[in-house]
Amino acid sequence: IVCLVVWYQLQRSLLESPPNLSIIIGSPNSPTNDLLINNKPADIPWKRLLIPPQDLGRMDYFSDSWLMNRERFLQINVESIETVEDACFQVIDDGDDEDGNKGGAAGQEDHNNGQQQQHKKTRNKMFVDWTDFSVEHLSKWWKNLQALSHSNSGMADQVVHGILKPYIYKVRDVVKLQPAASSFKDDSTASPFPNQAIAMIAFQSYESVPSVGPERGRQLTAYSLAATIASLYQVGFGRIVVGGYKHPGDLDRVQEAFTVLESIFDNSSVYSSARQDGDHSEPKELSLAIGRDNNTQVAYVRLEDSWVHTKRVTANIPRGILMGMQKALKNEFPPDEQATWIGSSSSSSQSWQYFYLTEPDTILNTKPEILSLLQIGLDQHGWVFFPHRWQPIPHEADLPIHYDSFLSPNRYIPKTVAPFSNITNIQSPWWNKTNAMIHDVLYCCDGGKDKPGRTEAFGTKMKPCGKWWWACGFPSVAKPGGTSSPKQQQQEVLEGHKRLVPYPMMRLQGGTSVIVAASEMGRRCLPSRIACRAVPV
Repeated sequence: IVCLVVWYQLQRSLLESPPNLSIIIGSPNSPTNDLLINNKPADIPWKRLLIPPQDLGRMDYFSDSWLMNRERFLQINVESIETVEDACFQVIDDGDDEDGNKGGAAGQEDHNNGQQQQHKKTRNKMFVDWTDFSVEHLSKWWKNLQALSHSNSGMADQVVHGILKPYIYKVRDVVKLQPAASSFKDDSTASPFPNQAIAMIAFQSYESVPSVGPERGRQLTAYSLAATIASLYQVGFGRIVVGGYKHPGDLDRVQEAFTVLESIFDNSSVYSSARQDGDHSEPKELSLAIGRDNNTQVAYVRLEDSWVHTKRVTANIPRGILMGMQKALKNEFPPDEQATWIGSSSSSSQSWQYFYLTEPDTILNTKPEILSLLQIGLDQHGWVFFPHRWQPIPHEADLPIHYDSFLSPNRYIPKTVAPFSNITNIQSPWWNKTNAMIHDVLYCCDGGKDKPGRTEAFGTKMKPCGKWWWACGFPSVAKPGGTSSPKQQQQEVLEGHKRLVPYPMMRLQGGTSVIVAASEMGRRCLPSRIACRAVPV
């Protein structure tokens, strides 16, 4: 009880002044390698590492991304996937509950008020430390900043050249320092997991979406896909499959993304072969090999009409790529098409033991030593891992110079108003695993079921605003600097963005470094120097 009281007091202090480094205490030494070295796989203290299932609702798992083993992947009933989101929700709902029964549709959650039933699962897992396994979902963020507008070239350039491109170069530099993901781990914790894993990217070009500025869409599509692939390459995925339908421009954007990566990463090459049937609308094969030993193979695959068409969606890309991959693993394709999906080796079908689904605007963040834990969970328990989905927040600190010439001040949070002016940098273990400083913040610990931005804050009930909870203050709140007094302007900002006040503003130094604050569904984590530990609720 005493320990729980101390923990609760620490959490409350973090919530009251979340980004203040003076209250983030402890040591930067991670316990993860000790867990792997000092414990047999069967003795890993998972209760310390994973969020209790009773503390997670159906929507908490949702990130449009998941990681599972081969057996579980082949069990997915792809035919029953009707909506795009079903590719994730079906996996969530098919997890076994504590009695070994199917979960069904329990745990429904309202998008506005965040009310949810308990959704007990044993096969669905999320880490208590968000930095262990999480994704940055970028498209809603840049859309709010109008980066896709026909006239807003300045913001689109900032997203591409100020954020996505530097991130890709950062990954390149990390890989140069440590050429293979496995080299980050001691021999005692080495894991073959990544190079036996296929990442599937359900792809659609932004320029094929109505009302999107063509030039802006092309540029953002290519670079966001390139950044997504770079994040997977850093982890060490053996193969990445980009699945697209016959939307105009899709193939060109994929080829541009491959060319971007080829120009940045040494020893990389794009391969394109012509069709022999005279159809020059697209190549027979479009692929990319990345790395000194071409240790990551990337391929573009064209999805068939029958795979993507459902009663509710005319082009369900996630359904299509899952169906195609299942067919490839079952050797249902001719040899050439089979090779496009899973490689040309005679043993390719059996080589791939793990599968990860994601989107082309979603940056994967994890830690080198976590890879072994993921493999143990996948192999020995048959678990499905769901990454936390960070929601980037439009913030003045992320804007380029002269932004006031092309962006309305009510589209972002001003950097001068506390607590939004306090930003915590969460350091990357890819960079400073062995050189962590005492002041470094290396962890972000799950804050539990409470979602103050969606339910209650300052003792008042939050009302739905007709949009995503984190965006309720846009575009109604203006930047300070008008006829009102500075104090009045600050109060207007705090009132307009009151849902975000209880959340710390953070940058993931190992990711894009765009300011994030919470999960898309309002869950929060608390930055810490102390290694996270799950606490029963």
